[in-house]
Amino acid sequence: MTAKEVACGVGIAERTYRAWEAGRAIQGEPYLALSDLFDLSVHELLSGEKPVTADARVAVDQIEKELGKLKSALHRLGQSESRSFGGQAALRRTIGVPVNGFNRSRK
Repeated sequence: MTAKEVACGVGIAERTYRAWEAGRAIQGEPYLALSDLFDLSVHELLSGEKPVTADARVAVDQIEKELGKLKSALHRLGQSESRSFGGQAALRRTIGVPVNGFNRSRK
């Protein structure tokens, strides 16, 4: 992104942005506009550190996606089991899920 694009995105003169790049003090409150422009949190903009919560959110999203895949697979398996081996009760016992409120696969 060019200095002109950043200045325009923040709503300041290009000359002002170049002065910031040269180390001059930033006047006013451009931090929200800058963080929006670069799609960063204000914390990340000022510290240069990625927030821990961003990594956690990515991990949760991946887990939810995998959980959806597992649910679909179990559903398909349950449908095939119900046609060939006596219903979902057998599947539930196999994976240790209670059948009719009772877990009959006690160990």
